[in-house]
Amino acid sequence: MRKFTKNLLFLKNGEQVIIGNKYECTFLKISRECYDILNGFVKNKVDKDEYERVFEDHGDSEYFSELYDKLVEKKILVSEDDKELLKKFDIQWEVTNQCNLHCKHCIADAVTTSKLIADKNVIYDIADRILGIEPGNITITGGEPMVLPFFFELSEYIRSRHSGELDLMTNGTYINRENAHRIKELYDTVFISIDGYDEKSCSEIRGAGVFGKVLEAVKCLKDAGVENISLSFVLTTANREHEQDFLELCKRLDVRPMVRTFSPVGRGEAHKDWYIQDESVEDNDPVDPKFVEKTKKTQPYIEFGACGGRYGSFTVSPKGDLFLCSPYECSEKPIGNILKVEDVRSYFYAEEFRKAETYKIFEKKMPENFKRCSECNVQYFCWHCPFLFEQTMKNEKAFDNYCKLRKKELSFSLWGEI
Repeated sequence: MRKFTKNLLFLKNGEQVIIGNKYECTFLKISRECYDILNGFVKNKVDKDEYERVFEDHGDSEYFSELYDKLVEKKILVSEDDKELLKKFDIQWEVTNQCNLHCKHCIADAVTTSKLIADKNVIYDIADRILGIEPGNITITGGEPMVLPFFFELSEYIRSRHSGELDLMTNGTYINRENAHRIKELYDTVFISIDGYDEKSCSEIRGAGVFGKVLEAVKCLKDAGVENISLSFVLTTANREHEQDFLELCKRLDVRPMVRTFSPVGRGEAHKDWYIQDESVEDNDPVDPKFVEKTKKTQPYIEFGACGGRYGSFTVSPKGDLFLCSPYECSEKPIGNILKVEDVRSYFYAEEFRKAETYKIFEKKMPENFKRCSECNVQYFCWHCPFLFEQTMKNEKAFDNYCKLRKKELSFSLWGEI
């Protein structure tokens, strides 16, 4: 027997509904009549093999059988005894809060000092606990992780005990020809922050000389055979007009670009004016005809994302504190501490972390729980990050503008309405 997923996404618009799985990011648009019939089957425990008996018309039976299979495939219908507990986790581990740079926007407010402030024993204790979770992905970050004198020793320790993906998030200034080959053997992807497209734009945020060092790091990694390299660019009011320049730089270097939204927390709190909030966008343009043609299908073209903090992504601080995402380190209490959890596997796989008061507060911040958005028929496709949602809400005019324009686009994509 099947039931609807506990992560059910449900939107309605006249005689149409969209149902989906918020965790899996899958969805399907069907008629309200079909949904009502299907919902009746689920409530009355009518399984697929009984459809031929229920429907007089063979075509109806065949249609609902195919619909059933599609909903099972998309995990919108799941086994009745499935508790749908999380089966995979991604961990972003800040191995140290120490860094050799002093970037203006650093959400970690990393400490710049020549003296080692990390405790090796604590770091290895945290490593063992993280490995005990058997996460699908571990991202090593900081501060700057490569300031640790035992960085490669730690990396080899993790790699030898971790069968999933292992990524490195770094400022790139410690990468050279000698260690690039070791990085290639240990890490699947290397993420390097650059926040500019030339020396001037990069130095304004990260300091003088960093741009050249990053370009040299990319060259060393490529020469060593590293295939997955990503450069990141934090978008601010000061550099937004240079986003295309950054993308062209990445194209020339043959690396993957990552454009991130500036978060006014940590050291970034001193630069709140960098947070992009459009207040002057005019709604004068019709929907692009090419876009219209592309979305003239029964199923929605547009995709949506799931908040990682809600569905298995965690940040671990240098002291072992657990956060649902790194921006909340500065504004929220941790949901726990990995060094103090008695049974790490149970804490994660039995989802005991959801009992924490901080987690309950976090759930209330999801956009669908905001009064203004709760009745909106595009709500799940508009926002998935509660942190960015919170930041935008702080400026009512900017929020109104975003809502007006975004809803127009999404309403057409999802429902065929302008």
